[in-house]
Amino acid sequence: IYGFIFAILSISFYFIIRYKFNNYNNLFSYLSLISNNYFSGVNITSGIFNMPRNTDLRWHYFIRDYLEAIPFGNTLFGYNYDVIQLFFNDSNGVYGQIPTTIACGYYYFGVFFAPVYSIILALLTLYGGTKIQSSKHFLDKVIWLYFTLVMSLGIIMYNISITLTTITYNLIPIFLIKMSLKGKKNDT
Repeated sequence: IYGFIFAILSISFYFIIRYKFNNYNNLFSYLSLISNNYFSGVNITSGIFNMPRNTDLRWHYFIRDYLEAIPFGNTLFGYNYDVIQLFFNDSNGVYGQIPTTIACGYYYFGVFFAPVYSIILALLTLYGGTKIQSSKHFLDKVIWLYFTLVMSLGIIMYNISITLTTITYNLIPIFLIKMSLKGKKNDT
């Protein structure tokens, strides 16, 4: 319980300091701005309607979502940060916003297939939850909890490119390390 209290106090202290140093006039407008940046609402999801519906652009960014998730992808493919987030921000005249999974699904697949990514991530979240419950070792539970957290954040807070990048940069190496540790235990 002390860790939870410490975490809440630390986060509160961080945002109070940030509020003071950025010279905001109204605490509530500052908190609204912060929550709007971190938790997508209708305004961010509807921003996808401001983007050009050109088929070539949609394919371009659809492919970039997957190329971005490849480690060292910028070196291999040279996309130079030509990603959906920056295109979304430029199209909407904003900075630092992340288009939602459902919005990207709509942009790539249209109205009827917009929830494809969300459904897949929801199923993976449920799968991760069952793996947490069936795991016997603490490390396995932590790894599956992280997997479940990433998948659920992919639905509500991130988009598919951020989720795929997290999988390839963090989750796959964690699973590989865990498998190699399991292999060394069997060797001894």
